Amino acid sequence: MNAWMQRMLESKRAARKEAAALPFARKLEILEKLRERSLLIASSPLRQTKPEHPLDILKPADFPPSPRSEEA
Repeated sequence: MNAWMQRMLESKRAARKEAAALPFARKLEILEKLRERSLLIASSPLRQTKPEHPLDILKPADFPPSPRSEEA
């Protein structure tokens, strides 16, 4: 494991210990803030997917059966 990865893992362990040492009420506050951010990100218009082409919205059931599928 290289030095950068080792420092990153040590940093993560330290952050987890700090979070574990927080009082329960503070953990709930953090959780509520994270949830609010998550809902805000999910509702962003940039997260809404739009079909690039009109045919992208069609499903296979929207097309008539092919003659080959009737032969089989």
